[in-house]
Amino acid sequence: MKHIKSIDKYFNFDSKNNKLIFTGNTLNIIIPEYYESRGLLTIHNDINTVGIFKIQIDEKYETVLMMTIMMTLSPPSKMISIEENEEKYYSLKYEKNAEILNNLVLIKDPNVLYKIYMTFFALGKIPSFIGYNDLPFIFDNDKTLGGMDLKSNHVVYEMMVAHMFRDSKDPFVFYRHTNMKNPPKIVSLHSISHGPVSTTAKLEGSYFDDALVSSIVAEHDKDTRYDLENILRV
Repeated sequence: MKHIKSIDKYFNFDSKNNKLIFTGNTLNIIIPEYYESRGLLTIHNDINTVGIFKIQIDEKYETVLMMTIMMTLSPPSKMISIEENEEKYYSLKYEKNAEILNNLVLIKDPNVLYKIYMTFFALGKIPSFIGYNDLPFIFDNDKTLGGMDLKSNHVVYEMMVAHMFRDSKDPFVFYRHTNMKNPPKIVSLHSISHGPVSTTAKLEGSYFDDALVSSIVAEHDKDTRYDLENILRV
């Protein structure tokens, strides 16, 4: 499918009735199932989800919504479970003139920002539709949508993403050091086995047993050693 940036022309913002109407032919919204266990998705009569999901329109175009705020989607005409990259997703299908949102007023909740951080960064559960170059921008509208200004330098998120994305064949090789043509392997910030890039960092972190095994199994070469480690060996 062709990736597009703007999807406004496929929706009608009905301010009089406070609703969002889809005006295209077919709409498919794809949401990770694990959002449920992280407090980012609840499914009852309506579907309450964080606004971070993939959108496919008319089976021709697609884009990714990145809104760090909860929203309530109207029931789809059909909902099925699909699998992408060994991860399960809900596929919500809507038809032409279907109501997507029955309320255009969204409530800011700073707790959502924490849940997103814990899910995406701390635990490394990142949807396959969010790429290496997109993830650092996920909190750009934190004050407007999340109700809290994180006041973080954007470089911090770029560094975290650069640290988490690894070569799918070797988790000790950073993704940016590959040709970046194959899908990456995600290493969570909490991972003591693959997260630290030096023996000292592993052994001084948490879960010493796992760190010790990782240090023995994966020997770091001279390029990944630091001067501090050489001093500690003396």
